[in-house]
Amino acid sequence: SLVMQYLGRLYVRDFNHCYNRTGTLFEGRFKACPVQQDGYFLVCQRYIELNPVKAGLCQRPEEYPYSSAKTHYLGQPSTLLDASPYPPTTASLRTLAELPAGISDIVFTGVGEVKPDVIDLLHTNDIRAMLGTFGLVDDRAREGGAAVYQALIERGIDVVATAGLADNVEMAEVPPFEPDEANIHTQIGTIFYEQAVYLKAVDEFRLALANEEDKELRLVIAKIYELLGRMDKAITEVEAYRNAGVGEESVDILLNLARLYGLNKEMRKSIELLSRAVAMEPENDRLYHALSLAHMSLNEYDDAYRNINQAIDLNGKKDTYYFEQGALLERLGHYDQAIVSMKQTLEINPHHSNAHNFIGYIYATQGVELDKALGHLEQALTIQPRNGYFLDSLGWIYHKKGEFEQALEHIKKAMVYAQPDPVLYDHLGDVYFSMKNVTEARKAWKSSLALTLKKLEDPSGEIPDLDTLREKIREADQLMLQSF
Repeated sequence: SLVMQYLGRLYVRDFNHCYNRTGTLFEGRFKACPVQQDGYFLVCQRYIELNPVKAGLCQRPEEYPYSSAKTHYLGQPSTLLDASPYPPTTASLRTLAELPAGISDIVFTGVGEVKPDVIDLLHTNDIRAMLGTFGLVDDRAREGGAAVYQALIERGIDVVATAGLADNVEMAEVPPFEPDEANIHTQIGTIFYEQAVYLKAVDEFRLALANEEDKELRLVIAKIYELLGRMDKAITEVEAYRNAGVGEESVDILLNLARLYGLNKEMRKSIELLSRAVAMEPENDRLYHALSLAHMSLNEYDDAYRNINQAIDLNGKKDTYYFEQGALLERLGHYDQAIVSMKQTLEINPHHSNAHNFIGYIYATQGVELDKALGHLEQALTIQPRNGYFLDSLGWIYHKKGEFEQALEHIKKAMVYAQPDPVLYDHLGDVYFSMKNVTEARKAWKSSLALTLKKLEDPSGEIPDLDTLREKIREADQLMLQSF
């Protein structure tokens, strides 16, 4: 982990320098999961060492110059590999390297399946049982040692000549082998999932489900589809799990399903599921909070306000609830009450940067308490110095104070860190107009108008008033005509 952390820091620093950017590059931290079972280790190893073959870089894994297959497959020593931390597994791998070439091909070239219990069998050098374990999961191989023996011969492996097993393989003495196919499909699917090979992971998990393994695999498949942006398929999987009747209906499942419907822009269905969850657990404050957010997304502010108040009645110690209450009061036009809610947020969490920004912006919009507004924004930016919307609020405060150069500096900086936003361009136009730069003001307002019209198709957040914007542009046009 320390090595990956060091490499990651070097790479991000060089990448940012090369492309003149700042900030993080990777979405999350490096993650490593320990392999605790020898069988799982062998499955992982074979998957890794067969990748060059599957990619067409070589015919056999040991031919790839950057692979450890030469050591694991041929038993050749390597100064790059340290086998000491894994004595049980490496002992097994040495045993595999000593197998006859034809039989070891089954292990190392992807024929058959590696079962976890093969490790124990290799430790005892029980070759007959091992052949059954790797036994080509067809019906003949499942019938017992005789079928395994015959299957190997049919694949061109002369067991008698190369392995010297003619006297040892007695058909009647080899116990039949019934492979646990579901277990191996789950393990392989897990490997693909951790490697972000999601569609192959889904295939393996479906094979496991076909063998009636744990139905909760449907929830894993749903998560994969969510990662791929296919919320419709994720919903199908969770609904199938829910309809399978795996125990009593769970509030957590209803919450997850409601979230997926919300991401799929089916908010009515989301509200229906959340209402059902509330009926199951009427004292659960987080359900009322989720229901409030769902109504808010549909601009149903009265219903949203009622539910967030219920959440606060059940749990008055969460800053998030008071923040949402204040945001709703602002939407309903109750600005003084909104500020009271935001101050309650800060009483619980003095470092709530969004609450500081909210109070500062409301004061600026009303043109009151501008020094207090400036103090709130400075605290917000101490916590999030590169937040474009906070920088815009700061610029707007300076605009209200009549300090136009300061306002312009901060609003321009805001546009570096924020996505194109109609409110930011509206503020930029107002600042330019106050500085008597009508041409730049008109450009900014035109950009704001275009972004506002585009945002009307998917309304969310604050947008300027269209009539007011058009009036500003008309006024700018008239002033520009008078100047000619």
